[in-house]
Amino acid sequence: MGVTRFEREYPAAVAASRMFKAFVDSPNLLPKATPQAFKSIEVLEGDGGVGTVTLWTFPDGGHYKQVKQRIDALDNDNFTCKYTMYDGDGILAVAEKGVYDVKIEASGNGGCVYKFAAEVYVKDGEELKEEHVKDAEERGTGLYKVLEAYLVANPDLYA
Repeated sequence: MGVTRFEREYPAAVAASRMFKAFVDSPNLLPKATPQAFKSIEVLEGDGGVGTVTLWTFPDGGHYKQVKQRIDALDNDNFTCKYTMYDGDGILAVAEKGVYDVKIEASGNGGCVYKFAAEVYVKDGEELKEEHVKDAEERGTGLYKVLEAYLVANPDLYA
């Protein structure tokens, strides 16, 4: 099994504390903020903290059907989270799992910077193509931008 790692960061016009709260609550927030992107996000185990497993189900006819997410580490004081995505399609068609480290840092302008590092564990005999990585990045960036826009439009949410 091979491991591919990539890192990205994105600025946002929302305070780090609000962005992190929204990120942690994304199983509840994303279906409301983007009903066209999610059929459902269901908690299978846990209370939202470490060990929580959720099943993300996407609308029929899209590129993705579903994926599971497990929270591996969560630090509410330092705005960090580590989670694993598995049992899905898309990039997970060729990978056993993707492990993501997220850190949201305050920026000087009252906003924040969303930083993430991903490690994709490619299945033996499979190849992780650039289009898989690009698609995963675009989906992740898109969801992050949706969170930002939703928080800007709803300034009291997670305040």
